[in-house]
Amino acid sequence: MQASNTSYLFQTEDAVRNEERKLEKSKNEHGNPKDLKSKVLNIELDRTTPKRYQLPRVFTCEASHVCRLYDLNDGKTCKLYKGHGGPVTCCQVESLMGDDKDRFLYTGSWDSTIKKWNVRTGECVETLLGHSDYVKSLLLFEEEGLLISGSVDATLAVWDIRSQPNRLLYKLSGHSRGIEKITRQPGSNVFWTCGSESSIRRWEIRREGGQSLDDEGFWGHQSNVYSLLFEAEDPESMWTASADKTVRQWSVYEGLHEETRFEHPDFCTDVLVLSNGNVCTACRDENVRLWNVNLGNLEHVYSGHYESVTKLLQWKSCLISASLDGTIRVWNLDLSSISNETNMASDDTFPKPEASQPQLTEEELAELEELMSD
Repeated sequence: MQASNTSYLFQTEDAVRNEERKLEKSKNEHGNPKDLKSKVLNIELDRTTPKRYQLPRVFTCEASHVCRLYDLNDGKTCKLYKGHGGPVTCCQVESLMGDDKDRFLYTGSWDSTIKKWNVRTGECVETLLGHSDYVKSLLLFEEEGLLISGSVDATLAVWDIRSQPNRLLYKLSGHSRGIEKITRQPGSNVFWTCGSESSIRRWEIRREGGQSLDDEGFWGHQSNVYSLLFEAEDPESMWTASADKTVRQWSVYEGLHEETRFEHPDFCTDVLVLSNGNVCTACRDENVRLWNVNLGNLEHVYSGHYESVTKLLQWKSCLISASLDGTIRVWNLDLSSISNETNMASDDTFPKPEASQPQLTEEELAELEELMSD
């Protein structure tokens, strides 16, 4: 096969067509893209952003081994946190405790470490060692002075962040494969985790010790579970996103009982419950979807990304999405005002990506290939 671009020489025709499709799609301006020039694996709101700002500042976790504080209003980097030896997968930042106290940022990485940073100065003040493989999820439990980390080594680590230096208190085991996400059940010491072996597990975590609350875990999904979260207004309603191409709502009252299911054409990578109770989902097919939970139907598709969408956030009436294409995009959640906006698109605006081939739980292999590609 002849190819004018040397990067195509050893690719299949399907792969070349897909690269050409992505190159063409990358020119679109839907969602007013901010290009960080690096695959964006995760983002978190900077909750100290003044409410008068149209858009928030966010902490970005990037494949280029950095975390950055980024202002979506002017597209400028406020601070760069550089020091990890691998892609940064997750972050958590302390609440603002007072004008005279510096906040600290925690980041997890493929280098198996957690780093603690001074948010204001960008200085790395500590490196936490305790995992033997990628750190994929972090969660601060500030009431107890704890940081909880989940890793591809299949363990949870619980850290004392009140001590100087921070120290490992204990570890918990139960997952048979890597842990993807940790979330807290509102108003309790109960935490839920999801992992690569498709199970969802429940834990009680306190400063003095922790324990698994389920011997076998819950196995409702058929493949990796990438994300889970609780509704802010209902501590017994949990949502999950999975590589089995579904996003599901569960009642956690006396077990785990499926209540709602939204089907997708590819891996579901994140789910976000909006302030009005509706749900947005991120998918490896490059799209973001808005669902009406009460009616059980698809309300809108936001198209613009040209790689897998990794994370969703809400800021006022805006939806913020991050992607492996290196961009962060902002969408209007007010459907009544978007019919003529250029930053909104239907699912048919762009050519479709090539159908995905069967993956390894193959899911980790697919993730690795995406991150390591140019």
